[in-house]
Amino acid sequence: RDWKLRTRAVENVVMSEEAKIETGEGTRAADAEARPLIASMIHICIELPEAQRPPALGAMMGELVRLLPKKGAKLASDHHWKNGMFTKDKIDWKAMTNKLEELYGPEDQGAGTNTMRMDGEQQNAMMEMIKTLRPGQDMTKAASPTAFLSSETALERQRCRLMEHVDLLHAISDSDSAEDRFLATMKWYFGNMNYMIRMFRQKPKGKPLNPVQSELCRATSTMSRGDQEITTQFIAEQVSHHPPISGIYQKGGDVYLEGSFEQQVVFQGTYVAFSFRGETKVHDDKNSDDYFLSFPDGAFRIFRLMIEFCGKSHIKCPKNGFEAELEFLSKPLGRGRVHAVKGSIKKEGTEVYTLSGHWDEEIILTKPDGTEVTLIDQKKIIPMAFETPQGDDLQPMDGEVVWKGVKQAASKKEMGVAKTAVEEEQRKIRKEGKLPKPQYFEQIDGGKWVFSKDKQCSSFQRFGPPSKSE
Repeated sequence: RDWKLRTRAVENVVMSEEAKIETGEGTRAADAEARPLIASMIHICIELPEAQRPPALGAMMGELVRLLPKKGAKLASDHHWKNGMFTKDKIDWKAMTNKLEELYGPEDQGAGTNTMRMDGEQQNAMMEMIKTLRPGQDMTKAASPTAFLSSETALERQRCRLMEHVDLLHAISDSDSAEDRFLATMKWYFGNMNYMIRMFRQKPKGKPLNPVQSELCRATSTMSRGDQEITTQFIAEQVSHHPPISGIYQKGGDVYLEGSFEQQVVFQGTYVAFSFRGETKVHDDKNSDDYFLSFPDGAFRIFRLMIEFCGKSHIKCPKNGFEAELEFLSKPLGRGRVHAVKGSIKKEGTEVYTLSGHWDEEIILTKPDGTEVTLIDQKKIIPMAFETPQGDDLQPMDGEVVWKGVKQAASKKEMGVAKTAVEEEQRKIRKEGKLPKPQYFEQIDGGKWVFSKDKQCSSFQRFGPPSKSE
């Protein structure tokens, strides 16, 4: 808590009206853009001895010089604050904390429930990792410190996100109204973010394991709807390791979804940018509807210990003429709430709703006449249980088998040893040209990966269709 408070204090004081940076240069926009850079640079200068300052410091300095050529760069390089709260040699944390609480109040401390709860070991591991990175570096290829290692794979986190809310997926086909079905699709879209909310509010699990080539992740669940029992199957496969591309297929009742996306994670000095390049299709068999959706980019703000989505995404149903354009907003330094989202829903080009709210709490739709409708209230979304393969149901390429040593390790050190063993074995297989080909997904024209047609015709077993070897 003290570490996070210090970081936010530096940033908030930099932004406050009572402690302005008298740059004397640049536009207001450039000044505002420079302030978080200055805050992060000051933090690095204070926390780390000169010999240990990460390479990011130099890159941030270069960007700052571009924005504010003279006085701004001098302020950062001298790391000397005019009001005496901190100098080159020391910082008065009590004065800084008092200033923060004076300006924003003890209850408004910046990131709110979105601030990660890191222990000292994880904080140190994160700083050690940052020292090895350079701005623009692809982090999917970067080694993670053992203390920041997770026993989960990236595919397993996708499995949790999608399998915990299959009730919302099934509800898409319920209504006879095309508009209601589109809104149900939007509710499912935001409901899947419920898993992310719970991730933010607990101690972070660390960087997920990068799935190996053709690694599988499967699950099944059964739920009652009226007098029916609906079984939902989920299967994900890592169709490419470099670049990391995953294929996903999920089917239950009248609705299925499929998609493939390339995960991009890039270190940007003061934050880590991540994105999922690709488009997901949700198909409603009962009504012959197709919905096409994309997902926003995200950012892990290193010195604020927070993750947020930012940027634009869409949900489209060409058949019925509905389209939602969404914009996820970054939280500004100082005041403001995280997870804000806004947008509009159009029917054949005419706006029928505007959208506003926070995706971690409640999203409201407003009609042109001012009538408001609640699209989703995350407090009412309840995660559902699902089953994963065990024992004889496991296949050799299931993540539970591939990463067995990591998952069963008794300590972080043992996890690191087991992870290295898997990675070395994969390098050997790749060098010998023996990498397994994807079992369940095939590549079509344009490079897009789709669920294999012959698998769609296969009878599903308990954990998905039979493998090619069965």
